[in-house]
Amino acid sequence: VVPLGGSDITRDIATYFNLNFEVAEEIKKLHGGLVVDKNEQYISTQDRSGGNKIIDKKLLKEIISARLEEIFS
Repeated sequence: VVPLGGSDITRDIATYFNLNFEVAEEIKKLHGGLVVDKNEQYISTQDRSGGNKIIDKKLLKEIISARLEEIFS
């Protein structure tokens, strides 16, 4: 666990997918691993307006990876 940049990653997820910060944090904790399970390629949640939101885990991985590259470079 690296206690650096976690809130930046959460903010990126929240901004890109139009989610509340708390929802983005939960998604990061539950689904933020960089391995995508072929049986679970999507996450269903609610966006900021309360509407249904489907998140592609591959895209989630790309967003997290981009921030991690920035943090570690």
